[in-house]
Amino acid sequence: MNEIKTRVMSFLLALVVVFPMIAQQATETTKRYILGIGNSFTQDMMTQVPNILDKDTACFDLNYLCIWGGALNDQLDYIENDKPEYLYFHYDNGQQCWTEDTVSFSQVIDSRNWNIFVLQQSAQYSGIFGTIRGDLTHLLRLLDAKCPNAKHY
Repeated sequence: MNEIKTRVMSFLLALVVVFPMIAQQATETTKRYILGIGNSFTQDMMTQVPNILDKDTACFDLNYLCIWGGALNDQLDYIENDKPEYLYFHYDNGQQCWTEDTVSFSQVIDSRNWNIFVLQQSAQYSGIFGTIRGDLTHLLRLLDAKCPNAKHY
């Protein structure tokens, strides 16, 4: 039950706070390049963004990297070792559907000038500060080195 509650709360936070705020700032001339890094929670959240925006996604480039059940320390392992095993999803605005590929982090991070990173911890560690403190700090440093002007959510 706690996992479901955590999933619902993460999902609601993203739906209610993050994406409407981003949508207000974005226009077609200021496209937002968004990369989610996480697990099935990230998928749950990101796949709902086109519905939230009522399919008006032209000002967004939506993407996410996924490790099923992956925690932040798993994300660091994939990123630091540039493992070509990340599941990568991209929202195709023209077709209004998601496409899937298997890639390495460097392929994705170097493909766009990212504006926004959405990061999520796995459910088993959700809310346990000690499990995210070092990993999150290290992950943010890696992302900042590649995209110093990007925002994190």
